[in-house]
Amino acid sequence: MEAIKNNYLNHTIKDINPRILNRMVNKVINRDTKYCDLEPPILKLQSTIPNIYGPHVDVTRVKVAFGRWALPKLRRELHDEDPLIVSQAINSLADLIHDPEKSFEVIRLHFVPRLVDLMVHKDAFLRKRCAEIMTTLASQAVGREAILKNATVITNMAITVHDDQPEIRLKASQAIEMIARTHQGTVILNNANFVPLLASKMMHEIDDIVLMILEHLLTNEYVVGEAIDQGTMGLMEVLMNRQRPDVVARAISCLQLLLMHPSGKKIAVTTNLTHGLKRTLFSEDREVHTMATAALMFITITTMGKKETLNVNIMDRLLELASDFNCKELQINCVKTLTNMAEAPEGRKKLLENYIPAIEAIRTLKNQDLERHISTLLDTVRWKP
Repeated sequence: MEAIKNNYLNHTIKDINPRILNRMVNKVINRDTKYCDLEPPILKLQSTIPNIYGPHVDVTRVKVAFGRWALPKLRRELHDEDPLIVSQAINSLADLIHDPEKSFEVIRLHFVPRLVDLMVHKDAFLRKRCAEIMTTLASQAVGREAILKNATVITNMAITVHDDQPEIRLKASQAIEMIARTHQGTVILNNANFVPLLASKMMHEIDDIVLMILEHLLTNEYVVGEAIDQGTMGLMEVLMNRQRPDVVARAISCLQLLLMHPSGKKIAVTTNLTHGLKRTLFSEDREVHTMATAALMFITITTMGKKETLNVNIMDRLLELASDFNCKELQINCVKTLTNMAEAPEGRKKLLENYIPAIEAIRTLKNQDLERHISTLLDTVRWKP
């Protein structure tokens, strides 16, 4: 109100800015010019008027409307030209879609095309939040179906995988892994050549992203032959040298998948894979032991695999791990690997001469499956041609 305090002059001389007139009057009567008469005016940084402000106001989230108007309002704000409003809207949306009913409404109101566009936005925060929303949607049947129907999603996912920010690459990897949990999603990702794309990035990624990529590769039993031809087994062998046990265990799990293929068994023998697996048998992590013994179980199916495994002298370690009665899967893997090795004359002779008491001393805790496998092992060792 102070900017138009000289009402007569302001109404008479309309071509001059009211603040300029106020400063002229102040100069004539030797009065100080106030902040509101400057051009542009200087606003107050604080107010002397007492007030109580909300103690928990989150400026990163937009206010969500009540009831059915909540999502239509957010959809309108996602298309706003102000990037701050878009960021606030997408933050609020990320919280709402954990509710399956809200996710259904998000699909019905066609949010997905806008989210797909924001996946490649220049703002890193928007790209990250979009990847998180895609992960949440992909965890629900209706959301996964809507994502797979949009061909641009897969294209933008491939772009996001190469993002400069590791946080965004991690969220994108989580979204891809979630999409690949169904057969339809796996087929679409395979048709888009995601297996070689992700495999080529594993060598230079952080462990968390590598873990997500390995989880995705474990769902791709349909392209095992192609993965072997592209050198994926060599990548898995390198990842076995990582420090994190969960990454090593997932890498060996992928090796198991590849070793089910005849070509995988041949490559395992020619590349001396058993030497690397022997090293993992002495890890301190039980899951690594379980995965490594399972991989050895597949390798020792073939005659060449039996000979290669016998050359690395792991019988003592296998029997030591077989005594771990807290993990039945590990015990069974060890016994089955020893059974495969006993099918070779050299292995049968070594077990018969040195390890019969140790085999009989394995604690089964009356587990019928384990007892049956131990009985098969003893019958194989004692068999005479």
